[in-house]
Amino acid sequence: MRSIVQKLVSPKVKRTLKDYFALYRSNHVTKKRRVRPTERIVRYIIRQRQKGKSSLHIAAELGISPQYVRKLWTKFQDTGMIPVLHKAGRPRKTITPDMVNGA
Repeated sequence: MRSIVQKLVSPKVKRTLKDYFALYRSNHVTKKRRVRPTERIVRYIIRQRQKGKSSLHIAAELGISPQYVRKLWTKFQDTGMIPVLHKAGRPRKTITPDMVNGA
């Protein structure tokens, strides 16, 4: 018996929204750590949305949440530019010339 993932990969199968949701759930449950999307993935998401693919389809394909795809798409529509990803972690401390010279 072929799994749902193998069925969706086949180009001959007519995919429904229910199938994509099942694929998203299977990817979401099996992945233990959260994958941080790179700028390349964000550009791919924007291109796919411009082609008319649904957020759920893109999310299932990449193994990320549909809400994140929608969030990126709305930011792109508002600004017209590809959204900038925020870097995780503590912000770097700015050092002024007085700090270097004056010690």
